[in-house]
Amino acid sequence: MQRIINIFERLQDLCISLLKGVWVFLVTLLTNFFQPIHDFLLVVFILFILNFLYGLLSDISRGVDFSLKKAFQSVWYVVGFMLLLFLSFAIGKKMHLEDSSVVDFTSWITWVVIYFYGTNILRNWKVIQPKNEVVSFLYWVLSVKFVEKIKHLGDYFRKDKDNG
Repeated sequence: MQRIINIFERLQDLCISLLKGVWVFLVTLLTNFFQPIHDFLLVVFILFILNFLYGLLSDISRGVDFSLKKAFQSVWYVVGFMLLLFLSFAIGKKMHLEDSSVVDFTSWITWVVIYFYGTNILRNWKVIQPKNEVVSFLYWVLSVKFVEKIKHLGDYFRKDKDNG
């Protein structure tokens, strides 16, 4: 009986080793495939952390309690942004587009994310430090004047405000 147990333990160890090897292979394969957009993903993650921290500090300064729902919502947003970057890059590569075109498109999406995270960070920073004129000016420029230069983005904000 002990002999059968030893065989099953060896078989279990072999399966675990095989699964570890497959896991390392898959992680290495995905890391290598998405390496050209590594910096974009890092930027989005850093902005997520900053946005989360400034949002938390803004809530604390206004006397609002920590909201787990709001925290999970911000996590879902960054997951969505990163998934969008992964998918746009992967689809572009699988459609055999030039590498520079795929990276440029992914970069464009990253700039859009930077804009929205940046304005939100500045809005929260403005709540934390309402007398900081530099932050107020930067927020005003990004949230108002920039939108006036892009007609359809201004229309979107007005429509979204009416629906929200």
